[in-house]
Amino acid sequence: LIVDDNNSVVRASGPLLVQSGGAVSTITLDASQKVGINDSNPDRKVSIIGDSSSGGQYPLSLDATNTDYALEFRRSGTSEWWIKASASNFTVHENGVGDQFSVYSGSARVHGLLGVNKGVNAAVAISAAADSTATNSYGLEICNASANTRFLVNGLGDSFFYKTDNAVGMKFDSTSGRLGIGPFSGTPNSPLHVLGDLGSSVSAVVRIRGTNATARTTRLQFEDYNGTIADGLIDFVIPNAGSTTGGYLGMGFNQSAQIKMLQTGAIEFGGNILASDI
Repeated sequence: LIVDDNNSVVRASGPLLVQSGGAVSTITLDASQKVGINDSNPDRKVSIIGDSSSGGQYPLSLDATNTDYALEFRRSGTSEWWIKASASNFTVHENGVGDQFSVYSGSARVHGLLGVNKGVNAAVAISAAADSTATNSYGLEICNASANTRFLVNGLGDSFFYKTDNAVGMKFDSTSGRLGIGPFSGTPNSPLHVLGDLGSSVSAVVRIRGTNATARTTRLQFEDYNGTIADGLIDFVIPNAGSTTGGYLGMGFNQSAQIKMLQTGAIEFGGNILASDI
């Protein structure tokens, strides 16, 4: 039933149907003010169902001709969020705040802080949590270009660095606070534990070098239990640049080189030696 009056009213005793192609209902407006496009029984204010035609496979198209903002989301009449689209990106925009997330060709960007499986940390750009407090649940993985794992943090907080053969190269045990360098599967036995199988060759498991060209000294220093009483020192000294002449390996208590192993092979003592000590 169509009624033309001063208000241009269209009335129907039941759902208002717009049909095309004969008796096919293209648009349905029911008594609860729900609109269905290709949906004769809409359950939302607007329901669109596509079809198998070339255009129907993409049931909704939005085209903003003079702005990137194509779709607005409101809450109780207040504009809250927008969807933006341009030739270079697709962006979620928070009204009055700014862009929050953008997708580009081959990349994506979070405009701010990101929390994965947890709330954001105000001091950290990306914060991630494991699903459970377990050794087989991981909160963060870093891979190389071939998708091979190179860094993992599990649900206990243990950290693992992996070598190119995908074996563990270094482990930090979060419970003990110990660091293991090498193929560790269990807990390192000391605060710093180094494992290394260098084959049949006699090669160093650990190397240290002091690179200052003026001092030309590499020092290994031991502290007492309190950290303020005394130090034990081991110094490897090359006093003459470019030459081993005068070089020595020295040991000292609160000072360097009380005992020296000289480059010549001799041993030099800085204090008295008792006969009973020999």
